[in-house]
Amino acid sequence: MKEKMAEHSSWIETTARKRGLLHSFIYMNYAAGSQNVYDGLGAGNREKMVEIKERYDPENVFGRYWRGGFKL
Repeated sequence: MKEKMAEHSSWIETTARKRGLLHSFIYMNYAAGSQNVYDGLGAGNREKMVEIKERYDPENVFGRYWRGGFKL
């Protein structure tokens, strides 16, 4: 199932890119675990989020104990 979903997602992305419809933003709630949801945030925004995470969660408590989701 995962293999077929990856093939389907690849086809969708390729087709959207060819038609000029692809947007880099991926809504996290609808994203597959294999997709990079941070690429669509814009230049420098991911780095800023990592800096904030390191300032307020230097021991990576959320990264260790929060299940699922997309980790920084």
